[in-house]
Formats: sequence, structure tokens, C-alpha cells
Amino acid sequence: MQRYSLNSDHGSTVSRRSARSSWLSTALLTSSLLLGGLLLPSLGLAQRITDINPGVNSTNVTAETSISGLFDTSDGSRVDVSSVKLLLDGTNVTAASSITPNFFSYKPPTPLSPGAHTVQVEYKNSAGLQRVASWTFTVQAAQAALAISSVTHNASAPLGPGSTLLATLSGTPAAQASILLIEGWTNVREIQAQEVSPGTYVASFVMPNPLTPQEAVIMGQLQKGGQKIYGAASQPIVLRATAVAPEVVASSPATTAIAATEPTPAVVPLKPQFTSHQMDQRVASESGFQLVGQTRPNATVQVKVVAITPVLGGFVNVGGTSLVDRQFVADASGLFTVPVPAPLVINSNTRYDIQATATANGEVSSVTQLRLRQ
Repeated sequence: MQRYSLNSDHGSTVSRRSARSSWLSTALLTSSLLLGGLLLPSLGLAQRITDINPGVNSTNVTAETSISGLFDTSDGSRVDVSSVKLLLDGTNVTAASSITPNFFSYKPPTPLSPGAHTVQVEYKNSAGLQRVASWTFTVQAAQAALAISSVTHNASAPLGPGSTLLATLSGTPAAQASILLIEGWTNVREIQAQEVSPGTYVASFVMPNPLTPQEAVIMGQLQKGGQKIYGAASQPIVLRATAVAPEVVASSPATTAIAATEPTPAVVPLKPQFTSHQMDQRVASESGFQLVGQTRPNATVQVKVVAITPVLGGFVNVGGTSLVDRQFVADASGLFTVPVPAPLVINSNTRYDIQATATANGEVSSVTQLRLRQ
């Protein structure tokens, strides 16, 4: 190696030139070491890592990602494969990696945890020079798949102006739900739903006046994060122009015409209707469930729920267990909810017999019966 003396004028001049040259080389070297967050070797040493996966500082990476990259050997240099070391979050995973002179890859045996992760690759080139490249990426939090188990409604009879549509969606809890009322496949009304219990969403809507007579479809929409799914009710609903049949008055044609064009305001039925479940529907939860129903606004509903569980092949019933026997007051839209606890003895043959009657202003409804199965 050539050396320059700092004790002579000539040596001092050469030294200053050497210093300037050294500073310029250092600046070029520093700029070549940093590229997209990677620590890379100088252009003079020409050994880089390219096409890395996941990318530098990438976010929303899936937990099942693999880690890979290419050794750039375009300048003719080579990597000493035996010197390559791959670390994930500080753990040496080289033995489980696939490594060639041009390529490295590692597939974690289990999904990566949400959050930041660091990859570090250490290696030597054919000249024996040590190189280190490192970068980070972030794995997104896992999202549970959305599911809609049922969409039901209370429109067993045609709905007219002033009638209340009550729809219930059952599905993944802690999501955003809405009910879509599709009239004639052209007009879509989106009705926001509220989660009244985990996974049970209820929406109510008062039919406007005027109302075009037609068939309409009820669909449920559930979304969470970037996911959105739909589910349709098993039965469509029928819309009619009047709430009740027009009253015909024989006094004069003019009077008759007025009576035929001015519908009588709808009267909400007092008899309770359960909208969250249908007859003989299965109850999935073994820790209890919740009934949702519709009646006249502010009515008082008496609900009884009895569980019957056959055992020993059905020869013995652990039955007659009263789970609910109390009153519930409907809200201003006529909605009421009934939490039903699980019985002490339960199996796949457990049956729930449900009865409900409503009272409002001295009027008592007929009995609504519902049977559910575990």
C-alpha cells in the first residue's frame, strides 16, 4: 500500500488531495449503502439484495407470508452460500431456509403474529467481504370471516303505508349491519340495524305514503374492516297501496271517491311476533340465546319459555324447566327482546316451548307460540 508522509510540503499536498479523494469516496459509499431502507454494499463492491418480499416498511402483510429476496450478481460477483445467515426477529432460521447463490427464501411454519417484524440477511461475497441487509414489515391483525346465519322479517302479511317493517339479521357479532329493502329491483332503501345482543341486529322501518304496490326483497348487509357480505331473507314481502281495504260509503260518488283515495291509518297488530327465530329453528348457542319480537308500541308482553330435554334415548324427559316467566315492555317502535338462559341439562334434542301475549290499554292479544330446538 502506498503511503504519504505528512512531514514534507510535497507529502502534505498529496495528503490533502488524498483526504479530498477519501471524503468523496466516503460520500459515494454512504449513498450506495442506503436504498429503500436496505443496508447494501458499495457500488465498488457491487453486491445487493433485490426483489425482497415482504417489501421494505410494507404494511397489511398477511400472516401467512413468506420471506424471500434475490442476490444481485449482475456484475459477475458471487455469494458464498455457506456464509449466508437469515434471521427473523433475531432468530436464526437459516436451517429452515432455501438458499442458492442467487436466491433465498423462508416460509414460517406458523402464521406470523400481528405487528412489526424484522428480517436480517448476513452473507459474504466471493472476495470474503461481509455484508448485512435488514428491513422491517408489519403484519395486519387477523380478521375473522364474516357470516350471516339468517335474515328474517315480520311481514307475513302485505305491508301498506304506515306499517312497520321489522327485520332481524343474525351473524358475526361486533360488526356493522343494515337491512336492504329492494323494491322492484330498482329502488333500494338501506335501513341501519342495531346490535341488540351479540350477533343479533334489528332494524325497523315505517312504510311511507304513497307506496307502490309490488313485491320487495329483504336482504341483510354485514361489514367489518374491509369485508362486506350479504344474505337474503327466505321470503319476499308484498307492498300494497293502502293500509286497509277502503271504506265504501254509499252517500254519493264524490264521497266514495274520497274514501277510496284516503287510506285509513294502519293499526299495528298487538299479537306478538318473534322476528329473530322461526318455528322449529335450531339454536346454535349452548350458553343461551335472545329472542327479538314485535308488538304494538309500549305494549307489555308476557313471555314464558320452558325447556324440555330428552335423555336415555328419549325414554326420560328432563323437562318442564322454566327458563323465562316475566313481562317485557316494548319500546316506542314496538320492539322487545327476551334473554333466554341455558338450561342446566342440555343436549342436541333439547326443545324450547315459547308462549307470548301482549297487553295494551286494556286489550289482550291472543297467544303466540314458538318452538325452537337446540
